[in-house]
Amino acid sequence: TPYCPDGQAPCANGVCIPKEFFCDRNPDCLDGSDERDC
Repeated sequence: TPYCPDGQAPCANGVCIPKEFFCDRNPDCLDGSDERDC
């Protein structure tokens, strides 16, 4: 698992985005993985 700063989590491709972007019904990861397991 890639390391991300506090308050962030990795997309499937390893890019870190803020945790609140996960499951916000808006794909923020280029691969859409932040909306996959909601």
